Amino acid sequence: MNRPLCPFCQPLPPARVLAASDTFVAFFDGFPVSTGHTLVISKRHVASLFDLPEDEYRELWVQVAAVRMRLAERFHPSAFTSA
Repeated sequence: MNRPLCPFCQPLPPARVLAASDTFVAFFDGFPVSTGHTLVISKRHVASLFDLPEDEYRELWVQVAAVRMRLAERFHPSAFTSA
C-alpha cells in the first residue's frame, strides 16, 4: 500500500523551527494566517492527538505552553488561538 508523504516529516529550514525534541516539533507555519503562526506537532503518526501515549500527550501540551511564552515575548500578540 502506498501512503502519501507526510507533509510534517519533510525537512524544515532551521529558521522555521522554534523548538524540537524526540517526540515533538514546533515550527512557523509555511502559510501563516497571522504573524507568528506556529504549529506544535507530535512526531508520532497518529490520527488524533488523543491517540498519543499519555506521557507524549502531556509533553506536547507542556511544549505548547513553552512555545506560547516564546511567541508572546517575540511578537506580543493580543491573543492566541488553537485548533
